[in-house]
Amino acid sequence: MIGSKTPRTQSTASIVSASSEGSISSGADNASINKVDIAFDSQDDRPFIKDLLVEHSSDIATVRAALQQTRPSALYDPSRHDDIWILRFVLSHITDVDAASRAAIE
Repeated sequence: MIGSKTPRTQSTASIVSASSEGSISSGADNASINKVDIAFDSQDDRPFIKDLLVEHSSDIATVRAALQQTRPSALYDPSRHDDIWILRFVLSHITDVDAASRAAIE
């Protein structure tokens, strides 16, 4: 049903087995595992923001540089607008960084 998707929480066993870094341990340390709140929805294939930031980091840097070279703008303030704000323009103009820069400046 549309709109009724409820995030599923992974079981402790799947969190432990999915942990490749060993930051979550199994066995007697279950209290620390229960504190981990990981929402997992197997039907949601959208990428994580952190992954998008890494994937598009060079384009984000290009747009940021273009913004910093323009006259001060009321629409862009580096203390208020972070990489996620710039990422929005990069993703909207995925094949054209110059267009992303122009859109962010305007």
